[in-house]
Amino acid sequence: MRYELYLRFESDRPRTRIGEALARTGFSVPTDSTSGLGRLGLSRGELCADPFRGSDWDRPSPPPATTTPAGAGPAGENLPGINFSFPLGLPDEDGDRAIGVILDLAEELTGVLYDPQLGAPVRRHDRERVTLHWRQSHSFQMDVVGAPDLGPGLPSAPPPIARTTGRIRALLVVAGILLVLVLALRSCVGCWLERAMVPEAQQDDDRRGGEERTDAR
Repeated sequence: MRYELYLRFESDRPRTRIGEALARTGFSVPTDSTSGLGRLGLSRGELCADPFRGSDWDRPSPPPATTTPAGAGPAGENLPGINFSFPLGLPDEDGDRAIGVILDLAEELTGVLYDPQLGAPVRRHDRERVTLHWRQSHSFQMDVVGAPDLGPGLPSAPPPIARTTGRIRALLVVAGILLVLVLALRSCVGCWLERAMVPEAQQDDDRRGGEERTDAR
């Protein structure tokens, strides 16, 4: 199972320009135009870049009639987009690198990056959200189909770590202090009300009664 991100262009880009951009980011770009656009080796898998086939995401306007099906045309063909994919079961550093490289290419090639798993376009400021969803997708697939369908020899990506921010910790400390103050105030008010509700004369009688019992002894 693989996580996918789709890069779409407002106007078609020459395949040669796409290949040059991929090569600058470390992709191995094949000379054979019938192959994919490129592969980026990771420690436990590959980030794949394949030509957009025109069926994964509808473009605002239909592609020109001269556009050649992905992977079947000459090296000089124009392409409306790129499909990126990488395994779900990658170590954190590999997944983070793959997402970062894709975001860099989206900016360099001035396209719109779409995450079909989230169902929305994403930009650089969404990097943490995409990474979190990639991890969650891995956990879901592990629960449903198990490790074999995630790729041979790939380790389980660790679950996202819930980090308590300093602001939350400060709020918890303040809440604890307020709770202690409220309990102390409640105790003081209770004692004051108890004394206020007993008539002063009765308090004097109680004191005199206590003194008489003491004298009698």
